Amino acid sequence: MQDERISPYDLISDAYKALEQAKKEFDEYIREKEPMKLRDACEKAWLSVVLATDYLLVRVSAYKPRGRAERKKLLETLEKNVEEVKKLGLADRMFARSERLHSDGFYEGSMDEESFRTEIEKVERYLSDVQKVAEDISMSPKLSDQLLKSFREIARRYRKV
Repeated sequence: MQDERISPYDLISDAYKALEQAKKEFDEYIREKEPMKLRDACEKAWLSVVLATDYLLVRVSAYKPRGRAERKKLLETLEKNVEEVKKLGLADRMFARSERLHSDGFYEGSMDEESFRTEIEKVERYLSDVQKVAEDISMSPKLSDQLLKSFREIARRYRKV
């Protein structure tokens, strides 16, 4: 079911690149006080979270989701079936970053400097936690047949396969 062209390592690498770009654009915003720079920084930080989440899903034998709803369903399914993921509350954290960075920061333009700094710290922790849990899961015994069956059902629902 995994898209053979997608390397999970490219996804996590790109997630960290997006995070660095977000920080760079924030620094430019601080110097120039150009509001669009802060909006762009928020969007790059959100992209970092999306790519890290996709990394986790690809790494645990799911696949790269095509959109927000599919990503949400896959991550929630993983969280229900894998205790390490559940303990980290990754689904809630991902959607909190969506609300703050994507909706408030990018679309609404309502993010201030201090809030952005706090959000970036949360993104950094999210990336670190996702990378560690992905490594832990991939080293553990094979994922349950039920989880893999759930992933296939989600693929059929969202991809009409």
